[in-house]
Amino acid sequence: MQTFIDNLLAGRNRRSDAELVWELGQALDDKRDRGEALTAAETLAWQACSVCRCDGIGNLVGSRDADIAATAAFARERGLPETARILADAAHGVPVAGPVSVSATVSGKTIDVPLEPGTWGATDLTLSLNGEDLDAAIIDLLAEQRDQFDLAAPVGVQARENMAQRVADLAASESAAALLQRFGEHGKARLRARVSEYDGEGSDSDWLEVPVTHQLGDAADAARIAQLHARYGEVAADLIDIYAAHDGAALFIAGEEAGFYLVPIAQWPEHQECVMGWAREVTWNQDPEEMPDYLESAIPFGYTPGDSERWILVTRGAHAGAVMLSDSDVIDDQQRYASIAEFFAALHLDPENVLGNGGFVFYGDGASDKMYYPMQYLY
Repeated sequence: MQTFIDNLLAGRNRRSDAELVWELGQALDDKRDRGEALTAAETLAWQACSVCRCDGIGNLVGSRDADIAATAAFARERGLPETARILADAAHGVPVAGPVSVSATVSGKTIDVPLEPGTWGATDLTLSLNGEDLDAAIIDLLAEQRDQFDLAAPVGVQARENMAQRVADLAASESAAALLQRFGEHGKARLRARVSEYDGEGSDSDWLEVPVTHQLGDAADAARIAQLHARYGEVAADLIDIYAAHDGAALFIAGEEAGFYLVPIAQWPEHQECVMGWAREVTWNQDPEEMPDYLESAIPFGYTPGDSERWILVTRGAHAGAVMLSDSDVIDDQQRYASIAEFFAALHLDPENVLGNGGFVFYGDGASDKMYYPMQYLY
């Protein structure tokens, strides 16, 4: 049976070590909070994770000097001498000396931009830019001493895995076209939205129910649908079946704005140009040869207002048939949903992770300046 640690290590080929360290740290925090004793290896990992995950080393100095010192010793043993030196000094209350500046290139001219870092800002900046990878060293420790770690998945990870299974189950039970059609049949639909964790007070005032409606477009021209089936084949069949019934849609409309738009077929080229323009001019501007070749042949079928990214269906390569966000997912070469049906299932069950990407969809209560972000869809 795969355990949380096994899954964490198996994910190393598709996720960053920093992300894995964050989850490992959560699992270790949870074990401590349950009052369970940590092994020596778990204790060292917890100390090092705390340093990696802190908002700034100044938040630990004075209260957790022993943990900083232990992490410094760990870094030294792992061949990270600069990190070890900086952390050893921090454990004794000695910050990296300033002033600090970063360079920026504007219109071909490089200029220095001075920073106002405060007491520990130079330390944080130097740790982040010294070229040594403490995150990787922590995950290496986990792999080497696997038998010394006995951890359950953090609550957030368990919730994510449970939601992924619910989405997969719904996608397996209905076609993507049927899942879209459902939106048009929902009465008294609403989004349950919440303020950010930072602004939350832990009370009912953190939540807001927002009435929403949906508009489904008319069927696409049958000849055009036949052309698309011939062009893309089975890999895009489910998406094209959606357009056979509805050539575009506006979902989660509140006021005059929708939370998600299904792009009409006639607008695919202009949205594809948005995708490729951003890819060429921004993301892979310096390394055009690194741009994945599947991006140009993908279908940009949906978007959230205000977002430069598009939801794309990949039609070629290893991710063919999967749904991705056109920038963030493609950069990581990681699919978001295994199929178009899973995408529409997620719109039903998990709007936080579809509408919520990037924080572009939010609502107000009309009485304050609070911003409420979509979490659940009710009907």
